[in-house]
Amino acid sequence: MIKQYFLAVPHTAELPFIWMQEPIWRKAIDSLEVVPGDYEMADFFGKMWTLFAKTGFKWYRCLSIFFKSFLLSY
Repeated sequence: MIKQYFLAVPHTAELPFIWMQEPIWRKAIDSLEVVPGDYEMADFFGKMWTLFAKTGFKWYRCLSIFFKSFLLSY
């Protein structure tokens, strides 16, 4: 049985935050789905991907360096 927390965020869900593809972001911005926290999340993922590319360290080893909690509102 798959634990419920595994279903919350699928693998590769961070990619739109890293690559910021224009069609995806434009649609989300136009429909008012983008909030300031989305840009903060994009910065966070960018830092984590860059850190991994530079050092090979996994993000969870460096989480205390960059971690900032986010309050999700729906």
